[in-house]
Amino acid sequence: MAVMVVGIGCGSPVTEVVTPIGAFPELHLEMTANGLTAILGDEHMLDQPDPCPVVQPDLVAHFDGVEVPIVERGAFIEYGFDEYELHCAPPRLHVETAPPYGLARLELHDASGTVTCVLPDLAATRALALVPPGPWAFRQGKLVTVQWSPASDLAVLAPQIRVRDSRGNRTSAEGLTIDDDRLTFRTPTVAPGPYDLEISLHGLRCGASPMLVELSSMLTKLEASQPITIAL
Repeated sequence: MAVMVVGIGCGSPVTEVVTPIGAFPELHLEMTANGLTAILGDEHMLDQPDPCPVVQPDLVAHFDGVEVPIVERGAFIEYGFDEYELHCAPPRLHVETAPPYGLARLELHDASGTVTCVLPDLAATRALALVPPGPWAFRQGKLVTVQWSPASDLAVLAPQIRVRDSRGNRTSAEGLTIDDDRLTFRTPTVAPGPYDLEISLHGLRCGASPMLVELSSMLTKLEASQPITIAL
């Protein structure tokens, strides 16, 4: 995808590059009681070898129909140890708005295309239940199904399932499949004993975009946990 490069003077190294919305590898979203903040690219652009990304001049964004102003278009700040280590200010957008009830839509558009993200219901409480009901005790490699609430989460968020031992070590579950409000997976091969089953849903799906989208919220926990026992 074509980009425009910018230097700081004749013969100077390239310090900034105008970047289409679809070329940003990451998008970080934070929803608070006071509004929504969106950061394109790495949140901490320090000592990076590549030019600093800058959004296209025609970039516009809307959150449930309300325009999201661009606070920072992206910029080169200074060199690090040498001219091959750049410190950058990432592109940042922010709108002061009350938290939405139910699903909400964020759209970012420039001449290259549109990225559309549907945010989950941030007023809902997350919960899980075993299907069918029974004790939370499983053998290693056991196929387990849980019901997730609210079900609308699973249409827009990518779940991560892990078990955590008493020392805080986490091991991912295997073979995850999703069917409506049901999550089915196999318990990992870990030492027998008590664990916490942790399900978190911070990865947001934004249509067909390959962009890695992380969502955080001060309004609710996008996760749930349950004590379990794993046996041989």
